[in-house]
Amino acid sequence: MIYNLIEYIKTNVSRETYNYVANGWQKNTPDNAISINDGGGDLPQWFDRNDFSIQIMSRGQDKTVAKTQIMDTYSIINKKFGLILPEVTVGGELYPQVKTWKIVAAQLPGFIGNDENGRALFSVNFIITTD
Repeated sequence: MIYNLIEYIKTNVSRETYNYVANGWQKNTPDNAISINDGGGDLPQWFDRNDFSIQIMSRGQDKTVAKTQIMDTYSIINKKFGLILPEVTVGGELYPQVKTWKIVAAQLPGFIGNDENGRALFSVNFIITTD
């Protein structure tokens, strides 16, 4: 579902193209990038449905750029109901479209400090319900 979510965000962001990666930054990932990761904390299962938690992190040499990236991404997917995440092919593997029931933030995006290279880091967690 991470790749489907990245594809949806990339096709709906209104600013310049951001660099999105799945499940963590690599050594060759540009400074100004957004990582969308499986798992944003454990979720209590109170209902018979599928809830997935994801974490979205942005980083940038400029704190303002990193904050703008995370806020743009947050506004694109927060409080969405009945959203269909498009199918996408990554590395020759097809990920079929995913129908979501809802996508909501667990909290507001926040500054979490700087990484070892002095880049500003922001983070926000989301809960995606598919059934």
